[in-house]
Amino acid sequence: MKNLLVLCFAMIAILACNKNCDEVTPGPCLEVKLEDFKASGSAKAIKTQTKDGSTYYWLNTDSRHLDGVEYVLNEACDTTCVYCGECFSTCEEQFEFEAWETIWEK
Repeated sequence: MKNLLVLCFAMIAILACNKNCDEVTPGPCLEVKLEDFKASGSAKAIKTQTKDGSTYYWLNTDSRHLDGVEYVLNEACDTTCVYCGECFSTCEEQFEFEAWETIWEK
């Protein structure tokens, strides 16, 4: 009987996830970070790029030209890479620079 209940719950979970489980929408953390970035004095633009089904957000300040750091966040609000002037930038290997699309600009 216990196994039957576990099987029923598993089936319900699978059926409930049938619609839009692959879609990830920005969570509250990302929304807060984007709004905080927009309010900062150094903000220039927010750019986005979709790669392998995930959306990434580049918080562009143009500080990389002055040996500063600019962050790229994923949908889960994690920093995935950085653009920078003096350091080793992993973003250049992960993303096509020309493919970034501006979604907000100061």
